[in-house]
Order: sequence, then C-alpha cells, then structure tokens
Amino acid sequence: MEEDVIHYGPPASIVNQGVFNDLITAQVKIGALLAFLFRKDSPIVTSPTWTQICETVPPATIRILRFMSPEAYSIRKEAVTVLRHLAITELKSSFAPLVGELLDERMLVGNLRSEPNLMSAVTIFLTEVIQHTRGFMDFPVMMKVLRFGCLRLSDSSAPQGIVSAASRTVVYILEALSVKVRPSEVSIPQEISTKLSVLLHAMLEMMCTRLQSSVIIGERLVALKDGTANEELKQMVTLEQSRTIPVLGYLAAENYEHFLAEERLFLRGIPTIVKFGLQIIRTLNGRVPDADVMGRLFKNLCLAIPILRGDPQSETHIYKQTMEMFVEMEPHVFQEVWTKYMLMYFDCLIAHPSLMSIVQLLYNNPATTASLTGLVLRHLVDNLESLLETNGQTVAVAIRLLRLTFMSVANLPEGIDRLLAPHLPRLLVDIFPMAARSQDARNFLCVPHYLFRALGSKGQTNKFDAIHKEIYPFLAELLDGVNRALELTEDPVQREQLVEIALTTPARLQYLVPYLTLLWRPLVLALNSKTPDVVKQGLRTLELASENLPLPDLLDPSAEPVAKELVLALHRALKPGSANAETAQMASRILGRLGGRNRRILSFPPTLSYEQTTRPVTLPVEFTSHMASLHLGPTCDVAITILKDVKASSYHDAAFNFIRIQIFSLLHKGIDDQSSEEFFVRCIEGAIYAIHLSNLEPAASELLREISKSLSEMELAKEANTQSQRRFMVNSVTTLFFETIVTVLVHRPSGSDENARRLIANIIQDLHDRGQGEDKDRARWTSILIMHLLTKFQSLCYNADWKCKIAGATGISIFISDQINLGTAWPYPREIELCRALVMILKDMPTDPPAETSEVVSTMTSLVRFCNKSHTDSMQIDEPLSEEARNEMSVDEQQHYDWMHKPVSQKVDSYLTVFALDLKSPTKLVRETTQARFELLAELAGLKLADFMKPAVEKIASNIFGKPLRMFLPPTQIGYMEAMTYLLRIEPSLLSISEELLRLISEAVGLGELDEAHPPVHPMHKISRRVMVLSAQTKAAAIRLITASLIVVEFFNKHQNLRQRATALLFKALYSSDKEVKLAAHDGLKFLLTHQSRLPREHLQAGLRPVLMNLADASKLTTD
Repeated sequence: MEEDVIHYGPPASIVNQGVFNDLITAQVKIGALLAFLFRKDSPIVTSPTWTQICETVPPATIRILRFMSPEAYSIRKEAVTVLRHLAITELKSSFAPLVGELLDERMLVGNLRSEPNLMSAVTIFLTEVIQHTRGFMDFPVMMKVLRFGCLRLSDSSAPQGIVSAASRTVVYILEALSVKVRPSEVSIPQEISTKLSVLLHAMLEMMCTRLQSSVIIGERLVALKDGTANEELKQMVTLEQSRTIPVLGYLAAENYEHFLAEERLFLRGIPTIVKFGLQIIRTLNGRVPDADVMGRLFKNLCLAIPILRGDPQSETHIYKQTMEMFVEMEPHVFQEVWTKYMLMYFDCLIAHPSLMSIVQLLYNNPATTASLTGLVLRHLVDNLESLLETNGQTVAVAIRLLRLTFMSVANLPEGIDRLLAPHLPRLLVDIFPMAARSQDARNFLCVPHYLFRALGSKGQTNKFDAIHKEIYPFLAELLDGVNRALELTEDPVQREQLVEIALTTPARLQYLVPYLTLLWRPLVLALNSKTPDVVKQGLRTLELASENLPLPDLLDPSAEPVAKELVLALHRALKPGSANAETAQMASRILGRLGGRNRRILSFPPTLSYEQTTRPVTLPVEFTSHMASLHLGPTCDVAITILKDVKASSYHDAAFNFIRIQIFSLLHKGIDDQSSEEFFVRCIEGAIYAIHLSNLEPAASELLREISKSLSEMELAKEANTQSQRRFMVNSVTTLFFETIVTVLVHRPSGSDENARRLIANIIQDLHDRGQGEDKDRARWTSILIMHLLTKFQSLCYNADWKCKIAGATGISIFISDQINLGTAWPYPREIELCRALVMILKDMPTDPPAETSEVVSTMTSLVRFCNKSHTDSMQIDEPLSEEARNEMSVDEQQHYDWMHKPVSQKVDSYLTVFALDLKSPTKLVRETTQARFELLAELAGLKLADFMKPAVEKIASNIFGKPLRMFLPPTQIGYMEAMTYLLRIEPSLLSISEELLRLISEAVGLGELDEAHPPVHPMHKISRRVMVLSAQTKAAAIRLITASLIVVEFFNKHQNLRQRATALLFKALYSSDKEVKLAAHDGLKFLLTHQSRLPREHLQAGLRPVLMNLADASKLTTD
C-alpha cells in the first residue's frame, strides 16, 4: 500500500512553481553532462568518491522524474533519455534496485498517456534500461519487471512500438532469470520459487491468448495489404477510420506494413520467451506446462507464418527458436503435442512449405530426433493415401517430408529396426496396390526408393544386419510387386524407379538367391537403361552374383527366360569409348567369370525378321539424270515419333501434313497389297497421336472423320450396286481402319481422354446419320457398320494388355453416353455379350487393381440401365408388328425387335444363366459387381430380390456343395463362403436347412477356428504378409457366413455344439490383430444379440474364457 501514498509531481509546499520547474530542467541538463562524465573509461569511476556517487545519483534521478510536472512533455522525454544514458554507465548496478519504481506510468509518462509517441519512446527507453541493469536485479524486482512486461504484451491494441518493446523486455528478464536460478549460482527461497513458477505459468497462458490475437491481426493486415479483404473487414476499417480515437489502431492506419513489422517483431520473441520460461520452470522443479498450452502455442505459431511472408530472416529465426522451444519440453509433453497437432501441422505445411524447417531442425537435434521421427513416420505411413490426391502441392510436401524422415531414420544411432518394423508392410507391400490405383504411380514408388537410398547411404553399414532381418520376410512380395508394376507401365522414368528399388533392396546376396527369378527382369532392364548410374548398379549387382554364386545357379534355370537379353545387354556394355570404360571393364569381368556359359544363347531359337514380298510404298523422285524411288515407311516412322513427342511442337505441323497427304494419296490410288495396308495403318496411327496434341486436335479429328465418311460411303455404295442377297461383308480397308481407330483410346495420355471420346462419338454418330432415310437397306448396312465398330471395342475387352481392356470399356461407355443418339438402331441384343466382356475385364484385372476398375463398374451399371430403360414414343417400337412386316425383316432385325420388346422380367433367366456363378468368384470386385447388377435388375424388373434370385439358387448351391471347402485354395474358399452369405442374407431366405448346408457351416466354423498366420520368431521362417492377409480374409469370410446363418434359428437350436463353437469363435475373433476380422466378429455378436435377448451362460462362458485366460497372463498381452 506504500505506492498508493507516494506523491508524483511537484510537492504542494512549493510556492514558486516556475522556479521549481527551472530547477528540474537544470538538473536534467546536469544529468546529461554526468552521463558523459561517468563513461566507462572516465577517471571518476575509479576515484574514491565513486561509491558516494553511486549512492546519490540514481536516487536523485528517480526523484527528478517523480517531482517533474505531469504535463511537461519535452523535459520529461529528455529526462527519460538521461535516465537511459545513466543506466548504461557503471551506475547500472545502483539503478537495478530502483527499476521497480520506474514501472509506474506516473513516473515516466505523467498525465501524457494520450501521447502515443511519448508512450512508445518511454517504453523503448525503459526496455534498454532493463536490458543493462537486469544482471544486478534481485528476484522481487525481476518478478515485477516480468509482470509489467507481460501486462504490456497482453494488450493487442497498444500503440505501435510498445508490443515489440514489451516483448524484448520479457526476453531480457527471462534470460537473466534463467541464469540466476541455476543451482550453482544461488539458493532460491521456496516462497519466491513458488511465486515465480505461478507467474511463469500465467505468462504462458497469456502468450497463448496474445498469439491467437496476433494471428487474427496478421490475417487482417495481410488481407488489407494484398487487397483480398472481405466486405466485413472493409466495414471494420471504415468504422475505425471514422472514430476520433480508434479502438483498433492498426485498421485505421494508412500504411499497414509498419504494423506488420510490429507483429513480426512480436512473433520473433514468442519462441524465445517460451524457451526461457520452460528452462526456469524445470530448474525450479515446478509443475510442467501441459500439452494443451504448448499445443496451442505451436498451433498459433504455425498459423502465424503468413505474417512473416517476405521476411526470410524472421522466418529462419522463428524456426530455430521453435526448435529450441521443443527441445526444452518434457518428452511426454513433446510427444502429446506432436501427436495431437500433427494433422494441423501438415495442413499448414501444404500452404507454407517453409514450415518443414522446424521438422528438419528437430531431426538434427539428438534430443528430439528419435521421438519426432517415430511420430512423423507413423503419421505419413498411416496417410499414404494422400499421395492419391491430384493436388500437386500436397503430394510434393508429403514426398519431401518422407524423404527427410527416411534420412532421419537412417541417421538414428540405434533402434532403427524397431522404428521401421511396424511400417514395413505398408512401405514395401501395400505401396504397390496404391501405386496401381494412382494417376501417377511415381508418387508412390518413390517411397521405397527413398527408403532404400537412405538405408544404403554411406555410414549405415553397421545397421545393415538389424534392418535386413526386418526386410527379409517381405523380399518375395516386394520383388513380385516390382515385376507386376513393370508389366503395367511403359513410362521410362517409372521403370527406372522400379529397377532401382529392386537393385537397392537392403538384403544380402545369399538371401536373394531364392528370389533370383524375380530379380532377372529388373536386372535386364537396368543393363538396357540409358542412365549410366542405373547401368553401373545393374553391373555391380550381376558382378557380385557372379563372384559369390555357383555358376549353375547364375544362369540356369531361373534366368533362362531372359538369358538371351541379359547376354546381349552385356555385349552392348562392351562398347568402346572413354565414357563407357568403367562399364566395359565390369562387363568383361562378368563375361570372364561366366566361363563361356553365355554361349548357351546360341542354342536358343534365333530371332528372325520378316521382309515383305510385296513392293514397299514409295514416292518417285526425279533427278537430273535418272528417276529414283523414296521409301516412305521410314519417313512415316519419323513423323509418328515427332507426333508422339509433345515437346517437338515446331515440327508437329510438318509431320501431320505428311501423314495427311499420304493417307489421301493411298485412298486415291487404292490399297491393294500388304505393304500399302501396313503403311495405311501406320499413317492412321500417326493421325491418332495427333488427336492428343492441342494444336493439332481439330485438324486430326476432322481428318479421321473424313476418312470414316469416305470408307463408309464406299461400303454403302458397294452394297447398293450388288444385286446378290449375300450377307453384308465389310471391306478389308474399312476393317483395318476400325481396328486402328479404336486404339485412339489405348494411346490416350494419362487422365485425358476427352478428345478421343469426342472423336469416336462423332464417327459413330456420322455413321448412324448416313443411314437415315427411307432406304431400309442403307439403314441396315449402316447398323452393320456400327455393330462392326462395337465388336472391335468388345474384342479389346478380351485383350491381354490392360490398356486395351480399359479402351474397350471406354468405347462401350461411349455407345451408351449422351454424346451419341442411335435411337432404335442401338444394338440392344448385344446387351449380355457386352456385360460379359466388362466382367471379363474385372476377372482378368491385375493383382493390384488399377484406378480404372471403377470406370468399368460404372460402365456396367450404366449399360444395364440403358438397355432396360423405358423407350420413348418417338421410337415407335410399341406398335404391334404385322406378319408381313416381320417377314420383310432379316433374322438379325427380328432378333433385335424381339429383344427390344422383351420386358426386364423375361431377361432374368438369360442374366442368371450367364452371371449367376460370378457370385462365387474368387475376385472380390467381381462378386460385389455381380450382386449390385442383380439388385439393379430386380429393381428394374419390379421383383423382390428373393424372387429374382430364386431360379439360380439351386445352380449356385449345387456347385458349392459339390466338394468340401478344404479341397480349394483360400481365394476360392472365400468366394464360396461369400456367395452363400449373400444368399442367406436375402429375405426371405432362399436356402433351406439341409445336410449340405450343415456341412458347409461346420467347415466355415473350422476355418474360423484356425489361428491366424503369425510369423515365427526366426527371421528365415517368417510367413509372408500375403499369406497372413489371405488367412485373415478367409477367417472374416467364415465369420460373415456364420453370422448370416444365424437367421436359421431352428437350425442352430438343433445343433447346440455347433452353436457354442460359433459363439466362442465370435468372442475370440474380437481380439484379432486384423481389423476386418474384428469388424466381422463385432457385427456377428451384434446380430446375435439382436435376435436373442441374452446368451446362455455356457455360451457366454465359452466365448469369454479365452479372453479372460489371456488377460490373466500378462506375458501374453501385446500392444497389437
């Protein structure tokens, strides 16, 4: 209460205030002189009177400020300046105890608080005084200064300059406190320690609130500066500018950059303040700040990064101080903060990639690298699907962070195997199915690529054995995935990625011997690569194999499929030249170690080239003395190569003009031999490549449409001139054109097929329009041409190449799209054939389902709806057909008419006959698609699903009941059980209680009771992950079948033993390590309790006993 009675201003006893003010002014002037006299090198500092000066001058200076007139502006500002200069001299130790008195605004400002310039100047001067005197302050004064700085800092509406000065004040005093509280320096009383700890916790809470306000202020200032402010913010600015004294001064300012600079200075101090606060709290053994406070600080720091845009120096400073702030956190707080705010950090990282410096700095710090690496790695592995996004920034950030994390993993001093082991299945096995579903597989393939590069970097050889034991069980699936991906891609960059993955796998050679068959193909591609580093890597691998493996194991018999390519690649590596010197030496050493075994390729059938007997297409060229012929085949190949290259835009027009001229020339001269047919096909292919070039697309599309019109008109004219009643025969040239034009959907660029779809739709519509009119024969022949083109797309669905299959599905989707309108001429009788072709695509799809499978499923659904929709009256198909009109139709037209008039309910038998057995397909997607198609047909036919499926139940059941499940492989077992589950879930039930059903359910219970395949401890006998996944899928399918069979209540009531086993299985499956099994068991128990209010005690005991027994033995408990 003493401060409340202290008088500020001239004493009341002063009679002549003017003389007193002159005295104060004179004392201030003398103070300025004393500040010059008391400099460090002055002899006064070492004189005997220095002690008396130290006891007199500082209190006198404080007394001058106290007695000064509250309204004196200029002299007060000058007095504060004198105070600052005196505090810098050797008097600073004497000023330190008096700093607490300067914290009262009445002392420094008087009644001039409304003067923002004075407030800012005084605050800055006071900060400098504190900076120089902090080392001589005692704890009470330091705590006062800290409280003062926090109060000033908490005011977000303070005038410009005050916040940054208050931030520096807090930093200065915390730095002094961190030195003063060191145990070796001084013993701190318990009372002061407690108060200081409470004050620091309050400071951290205040910093969270103030930082949040700074984020809002910064966002507004950045929006106003960039001109992106919304209407609400603009209205706030107008309101503040209309006020005499603005509440939010930064909104009323004309130059927002000054306030942004102020916020940047404040943000620079935040991590430093928190760092010192954590240091002091830990030294005092106080209560550790919880993860909620530290998490909010971290979150708001990330959100405040846009304020620092354009100031790289401040960004670098904040990132470094943030790293030191995290280092000072307790380990459990550190982990909780990063676990809770990892997703937020990643989102901010996408918007501001520079934030990655925080993680990079923490990776380089030994105190945090292991903990943060594990947390970031787990987040990235759990969210690998983010690489499927089309947002390039998201993918780039994720890949860069993965690369940094893998390098951090490789640099860990120990525990690398424990850190990587839980994530290896997704990193090495699941990555290939995800790559197949991606539009750009390279985003996923770089994951194992960067991992192996990091593990194989220099200095990591001592950790090789530990990580090899974890990677070995996945070698077979990894190399198999590489070979599957090589079959699906033609991208050279992606192929080199896959080759490097195979060749840099961290595994010892003796462990790779069983999988050499999977390694030969990548090795051959490496030797044929155009990248010198990849070639050297392949040669090193092959040389290592030739040194350490017996010769029979090296080339016989596993390498026989690629032995010829391998030896030829080695011979190509012998090419002389300075650039190939190293590779030539390595190749010669390898051939020498083979000891002549490379000559075995001479016994292989030779590769012969076929030369045509017909004359090639030539162009006559006249010279001065003679005539010559120019072969056009090589020229056409060059033109096609140019049209394939997007970058060769300057030559595109010339290449396309050459192709166009040659096509017109061929059509004019006639195509009558094999060489001209092949040349015609090559020219059409060149025009197809031009379709995908934006600068040539209109011209190329028009050219191909003109060719189609010309050929179709030729076909129609030929048939019109033919008087015979023979069947319509398509000319070979037209057939070649149709066979070639469908490949426009095969050669489409990734993710872009709009041009190709539009071209095919225009060609189909042109064909249809040419047959319109009263000439029925012309309409019939046009329909045959359209059918011929549809047949080409249908045949593509059976092609072995996946791209051709997808092109076939795309072509079928064009036929049912809104881009064309064929009316009643649409080939409706081909409905089931087209569905069968689409189903074959799903049956023949690769092991890793590509992203296009969803397009196939969507096309099939659209096809069923299109072929079974209600037709409009304009088509005139509902009118009865007279016998005379029917006799005038051909057989195909009669079938077309009958199928169009057949209701959906009459097509049920046709669909079930063809597709019913697909319900038990080993492929999950085929089963699901068949189920959806049957449900759609039942809806369109107006039938219940049970009535729709009833004719096929006996066929499906007899096929499944014919043999025991144990005779089939797991995928077939899963398909059979899923089919029976589907039939059992249809209401009313289509299956009756029988001995065959009892046997099937008993077998399902037996399959469910089998333990899931857990890998043994010995690394050389670990079960592959594929086997483990297949075992879990089989168990889940068995549980779903048991759940579905619970509907047959009477059945289970008669077989109590089987019921008890099934109940025990459901309980036991709840603690399975596989999520699919747990979900199936949960649904089963939920269904069981729905149909039964309570379980019998013996069943409940049988189900819970395994769980309770495991809980009783702590050694059996795991973290899985």
